[in-house]
Amino acid sequence: MQETRKTDRYLTLRTGKISFPGAPNGMDCAVLNVSRTGACLLVPANAAVPDQFDLTIDHERAVRSCRRVWHDGSRIGLEFLAVPTPKKV
Repeated sequence: MQETRKTDRYLTLRTGKISFPGAPNGMDCAVLNVSRTGACLLVPANAAVPDQFDLTIDHERAVRSCRRVWHDGSRIGLEFLAVPTPKKV
């Protein structure tokens, strides 16, 4: 498989929450790796994740707008769309 990432990703084992209209409480996920431009998430099997959503990584004070780039089973590759915005407290 040819590498197409724009920047290096770093392994991490963190948790997060995916938010989008229709999911009032959000969807829990695991953050497998992350870079300045994107990440790979592990979501529940058969989860219906839209093409665009917000991601909050636990213990970070920001919400990131994301675009799903690929989906393989319960793994999702995403691209960050903008600079993270501060999380509302």
